[in-house]
Amino acid sequence: MFKLISKTLIFMGCVGLCACQSSSAEEPTDDMVKLAEAQEKLILRKPAHLKAVKRVPKKISAKKAGPTGPIAAPDNVGEVPADAEVSPSGLASQVLKAGSGTVKPGPKSAVMVHYSGWTPDGTMFDSSVARGQVAEFQVSRIILGLTEGLQLMVEGEKRRFWIPGKLGYGESGGSASAPAGALVFDVELIDIR
Repeated sequence: MFKLISKTLIFMGCVGLCACQSSSAEEPTDDMVKLAEAQEKLILRKPAHLKAVKRVPKKISAKKAGPTGPIAAPDNVGEVPADAEVSPSGLASQVLKAGSGTVKPGPKSAVMVHYSGWTPDGTMFDSSVARGQVAEFQVSRIILGLTEGLQLMVEGEKRRFWIPGKLGYGESGGSASAPAGALVFDVELIDIR
């Protein structure tokens, strides 16, 4: 439908411009320029079904500055601190920065986060921060430890998670980007969609 309207507007604009040009073969008149600008605005306007899409907050744009390279592991990546919260599943977490939001995401929520992940020996295996790009995904479509952990957070919050292997990529197997065994993640919840 949108393509048909766009083609119709372009055709009408061409007819209008041809009519204007036939009356004057010189420089474009103010009327011709205004007509072309109006047509461009109509053609570039988003269709109604796309207007409901939530805009990315400006605070995220600044976080897409570019890759920063490897990020040093926190001092306590090798063991869970005594003051960390531990859930019945074995997921341990600690708030690094309090959030400003009041709503927590559910399993079907889409979230925008920055994260970095390390193995307990301090090897970084993945980081949206190092890539310079915010990650967006549905909460239930990631490893179990982060699915559980993200549902504890509010917007603006930053947490560190100590994830046992059974809640990560498993105790055996894995790859460089999905290592086996326990994992540590720093996660900042930027936006809930």
